[in-house]
This record gives sequence, C-alpha cells and structure tokens, in this order.
Amino acid sequence: MFCNTIRKRPELVSYIRKLTLDGLSGTPLPPLELLPTRIEVLRVVGMELPNPWVLAALSTSRASVRELVFRDCHMTDPKPCLALPELLPSLKRFEIDQSWLRSREEVNNAHPHLRGYCLPDVRSLSLTADPAVPLDWSEPGTRPLPCGNLSVLKVSWDGTDMSAFAEYLQDAGPGLHKLDIGLGPNVAIKMGALGLVPPSLDKCVNLRSLAIDIKVDPLFIRFSRTYLSYVPILLEGLPGRCKQLQQVGLTLRMSRLATSADLNALDWERVGQILSKAASLRQVSTRIVGDGDELREQIGPYFKEKLHVLVQRKLLQCYVSTRKADA
Repeated sequence: MFCNTIRKRPELVSYIRKLTLDGLSGTPLPPLELLPTRIEVLRVVGMELPNPWVLAALSTSRASVRELVFRDCHMTDPKPCLALPELLPSLKRFEIDQSWLRSREEVNNAHPHLRGYCLPDVRSLSLTADPAVPLDWSEPGTRPLPCGNLSVLKVSWDGTDMSAFAEYLQDAGPGLHKLDIGLGPNVAIKMGALGLVPPSLDKCVNLRSLAIDIKVDPLFIRFSRTYLSYVPILLEGLPGRCKQLQQVGLTLRMSRLATSADLNALDWERVGQILSKAASLRQVSTRIVGDGDELREQIGPYFKEKLHVLVQRKLLQCYVSTRKADA
C-alpha cells in the first residue's frame, strides 16, 4: 500500500506515522522525487538489505523516525544498516532481531574507515542477529555503540569480542534499567571449559530487570561437567550494588538430547544464595524450553528444592514451554 500510495497519491504519504515494509519482492523502484514524510515507527521484515524502499522511507522521514526495527532480514553488508542511526536525530529505539549478517571474517577484515560509527540519543538497543552483531567496530578511543542515554539493552553474545563486550558493559552499565543477554553455545565452552571469567555486571547499578538466556546441552559436558558455572559468577556482581533490581529471569533452552538431569551443570543453590541477598528483588523466574512431558512434571519440584531460599521469600516462578528446542 505504501509503495502504491507514494507513486499514485504522494500527497497522502505525509499522514503515515507507523509503517511496516514486509517482503516487497518484485516491487518497482520508488520515484526519484519524493515528498517529505513524518514516519515515526519503521519496521522492516523479511527483506534483503539494503533496499531502495527502505532508503526512501528513511530519507523522507529522517527527522521524525523514533523507532527503527529490522527483523528476519538478510544483510550482505551490515555496515550501512548499523550506520543508519547516525542519520536519524530523533531515534530512540533501534533493533536488529533474528537477522543474518555476513561472515565474521568479512567483518573483521573490513577496511578500517568503515568500522567506526556513532549512534545518537538511542534509549533502547536490541542486537540479536545470527551470527551475533560484532561489538568491536571501533577504532581505538572511539565508542561504536550508544552508552550515555541507553536504558534498555538486549544482546546475543556468542563469546567472541569478549573484551569489547566487557568494556561496553562497563561504559553503558550505569544507565541500564533493563538488560537481556542471550548466551550462545560458545560462551559455555569458553567460560566452562577454558575457565575464563565472564564480563562483570558491577557497573549495572541501576538495573530493574535482568534476563539471561542460555543453552543446555549434554554434549558440552565433554568440555566441563560444570560448563554453566559462569552463570553464578555473572550474577555475583549484582546484589548489594543493584538497589532497584526487581526482576531476574533465567531461560534455559534444552537441546533435543537434554533431560532435567542436565540442569545440574548449573549450581542452582549458589544462584539462589546470590539472588536472595538482593533485598529489592520481587520476582525470580525460571523458564525451561524443551521437549517432552518429563520436563513439566519434574521442573517444578526440581527448582523448589534447588532454589528453596527463593521459595521461602515467595519470589520463585517456574515455567515450562514443551516445544521443540533448538538443535
């Protein structure tokens, strides 16, 4: 509809405030001359980027776009998409979710002048692409991602760029109110098997909500029986420093081979003891995503036993999603 309107009734385009561009396969190119628009929310779904219609929508609404979302997109070169917020002075929320980037080798070998970019007054940032969006795009002494005004961060981290991720959490941490970290399989290998220390959350002193998403797979036991030992280490920076922390969520995605016994790779008693020290905490939720009725029957009693210290404070909530987990 947007494409037809902008070609046949361009005077109506200025009334559009929210726009979703989905697919657009085979759509003719936009006109060369475009009237200004005032789009505030632009969502781009299932498209190959860059795309001339996306550029048309952004170029005509440069001053008004407050929310920009790329979902299920393929980015042959992520640099132009990551650099777009530089051109959008009103942007407050930027997401790259479930999208596909070029290989990390191509990213790392990119010409240096292509790497540095600076985002404006972004308050909410979501980067959950596959592979994970590289966090270290900057030249020495520059900051590739927003820090000062960011309050909501959702990121998938696969264990690479560890120093860049740790440094970014130190810089952005004080302003964050909500932090959602998805930890890929490589994190379990690097943390559990190699004994590396996870990035510190000690600067995230103003968190209200923390969510951690991890994968449980018995195949990781060959690296270490306690390959999830980095999770309590990650949490140890929070109690005592987060005076406003109210919610903590732990999501465990079980592989097809995993059973409830594989949950023992994580020291739940230690997790409970750490979180029980957070006086402001109002809810701790555990969510298991996997296959089979066994999980639904066993998970409740399992967590009530392992996290009894949280049960005593009436903080614990347990959920089971019995659907197919990722392989």
